[in-house]
Amino acid sequence: MTDKPKKASSAKFGVIALIIVIVIFIAIFISFNLGYSSNGSQNIQTSIQSTPSTTIDITGVNLIIDYTGVSSGYFGPSSQALGGAGTLTGGSEAVYTIVMSSSALLLSHNINDISINTPGFSIISISPSLPYSLSPGSNVSITITVQTPNVNYNGPIDFILSTN
Repeated sequence: MTDKPKKASSAKFGVIALIIVIVIFIAIFISFNLGYSSNGSQNIQTSIQSTPSTTIDITGVNLIIDYTGVSSGYFGPSSQALGGAGTLTGGSEAVYTIVMSSSALLLSHNINDISINTPGFSIISISPSLPYSLSPGSNVSITITVQTPNVNYNGPIDFILSTN
């Protein structure tokens, strides 16, 4: 009678040992298929592609006035530094407001066009719409929305205002 319990316990031991071996093989198989190397470290390659952010450093805003009529100077000097330094992110929009005052005594003068002379920058909108006529002694606030480029930039923005 002592032999039967030994047979049952050895059969149980063999089944348990076989289950352990199977579990070990399954664990090894799963770890290799999940990207782990034999030393336990991950062996997965990841490629992350991101667009690096660009920086737009505006050192100032310049206004160049192109007087095309017989008189000039009624909006001030033909080259004006307006300030406006700052840092933006590439591809963003910037809004600038320029106040134009007419020192003319008798004649009205038109602001015919405003353009940007800085490579990569573009004007999205101008308000009020142009052409705009200023009577003697009056002024107008012109709001210009600009799209910045998607490349790094460090320097001034140059607006050109055409008037007569």
